[in-house]
Amino acid sequence: MPHAEGSGARIHYTDRGRGEPLLLLNGLSAPGKFWPMGLLERWSGRFRVLCVDHRGTGASERPAWPFTMADMARDAVAVLDHAGAERAVVIGLSMGGLVAQALALDHGHRVRGLVLMATGAGSLDLRVRPQLLVPLFVRRGSARDTVRALWSNITAPGFAQRDPAAFEEMERVVFAEPTPASVIRMQLLAVAGFHAAHRLGEVRAPALVLHGASDPLAPPDIGRDLARRIPGARFEVIAGAGHLLPWEAPAEVCERVETFMASLAQDERNNDVVM
Repeated sequence: MPHAEGSGARIHYTDRGRGEPLLLLNGLSAPGKFWPMGLLERWSGRFRVLCVDHRGTGASERPAWPFTMADMARDAVAVLDHAGAERAVVIGLSMGGLVAQALALDHGHRVRGLVLMATGAGSLDLRVRPQLLVPLFVRRGSARDTVRALWSNITAPGFAQRDPAAFEEMERVVFAEPTPASVIRMQLLAVAGFHAAHRLGEVRAPALVLHGASDPLAPPDIGRDLARRIPGARFEVIAGAGHLLPWEAPAEVCERVETFMASLAQDERNNDVVM
């Protein structure tokens, strides 16, 4: 299994497919494999897909002390280095979107484009409803009941009933490599310490901000505000989806990301002609 030497921790990642690199950064508590298999198979048939296990998740080394978003961004750079990828389109979901922003701000030359899903411009936006994350720390019933309560809290109403197969796949991935509560607490500290909203005007990578119209955890205005802060960023809403966009609307996410990738390629060709 490939491991990169990150900022004080060995970072595991998966590497599948060929072509333009996509670097996938997942959300709070999730291992790098926490993406629908159908989505990964589709993208790995078109691109080179690098899925990062944030420190302490999946097969990555468990941290001995707290860390920051900047540390996780350096971990992502270490993965790119180890994989021999000079640049990548970086796709960040929720907390992974904050890591992606730190990566674009501190290591912008490694970022070909940004896709920021279900995330905002900072950690302290009062519109976020962190009380929905309580099942992470207050266990009621079995572990299965706990994770289902969390996912039901942050997905669009009725998603669990509409797509039980997705919930079952999510459970298989999470319980195969559970993230310790101590690591989740460190992740929350890193989220709380991320205050880069005032710097987002420095981002030079083309950006697409995707948000679920029915996100209970972070309403769409948070994504709209994020897009306004990044020069030239596009903001798009996916109807009927909540916080776990890739699981709730995989076809729409794939189509919008692939359209964004095609636009990047076209812009780069146009720039080559002008130069």
